[in-house]
Amino acid sequence: VKGRLTLHNVTKELEVPGTIKVENGKLEALSTFAIQLSDYKITIPSAVKNKVANAITITVDTKLELLKN
Repeated sequence: VKGRLTLHNVTKELEVPGTIKVENGKLEALSTFAIQLSDYKITIPSAVKNKVANAITITVDTKLELLKN
């Protein structure tokens, strides 16, 4: 899956593994990937730095269905 991710007003081009399937006229897309918060200029406050990871996992699970009028 190729696209852009914007967090904290920082946009990055990404290409991540994922699956897309169409079944009964419905589209389903699923992807799980990791990012570094520091890549998006997100700083972890020193008070919680030992409890919050810089690397986080994002899961996208989207289901789309065409609506007819």
